[in-house]
Amino acid sequence: MKKFKWIYIGLIFLYFSACSRKPMPQSLLTADSLVDEMPDSTLVLLGRMKSDIAQESKATRMYYDLLTVKAKDKAYIEHTSDSTILEVVHYYESKKSSRFLAEAYYYAGRVFSDLGDAPQALNYFQKGIDASDDKTDYRLMSRIYSQMGELFLYQDVYSKAPEMFRQAYSYSLLSKDSIGMVYDLRDIGRAFSMLEQKDSALHYYRLADHLSIKENNEQLREMVNGELSGYYLKLNMYEEAY
Repeated sequence: MKKFKWIYIGLIFLYFSACSRKPMPQSLLTADSLVDEMPDSTLVLLGRMKSDIAQESKATRMYYDLLTVKAKDKAYIEHTSDSTILEVVHYYESKKSSRFLAEAYYYAGRVFSDLGDAPQALNYFQKGIDASDDKTDYRLMSRIYSQMGELFLYQDVYSKAPEMFRQAYSYSLLSKDSIGMVYDLRDIGRAFSMLEQKDSALHYYRLADHLSIKENNEQLREMVNGELSGYYLKLNMYEEAY
């Protein structure tokens, strides 16, 4: 009987603890839903709520800061400081099981990429992979591997790049992201072109081209063919380039 008494008390404690947790403001949830497609508009929305967020809980403030970094990144605004993202990372690390930790690591990697610190960026990208135990956020995983591949290319570590882009492609495939798949195939082709492996490079460039045709996406096809024609010219394959 005593055992059941303590279980009952524990359940009551958990109930009131849950009720006392303040939910995230709806405006933040709205911003999160917009950030992928409309990062500029999201930044405007986040700017308007900045003073109100200062009065919120630390959990809400950290979520706000993460969304702000995310929106700037998606709007192609160069990151010039690591202070905000590092505070976000340290906060979610302290929570250990936070679902935002892997994403925080990813954006830390993006920040350090912009700051020109490739080793630190790669370190955070790897942490993002390690923090994703089940790796079911396929789009995030694809972005992480794609960014790692880009960094290896920029550092002239060409041998590691194809595998990173292949991993990115596999996660784009899992998420049924056809646009991401075209970019990933293009990137694999680019990596092999840097390795001067002509046959492999042309194979993946052509796969990217065929997929863009299948998706009836002329903008993607122009992007792929612009790069492929340049590679043909480099190989003195003028008829193919034309």
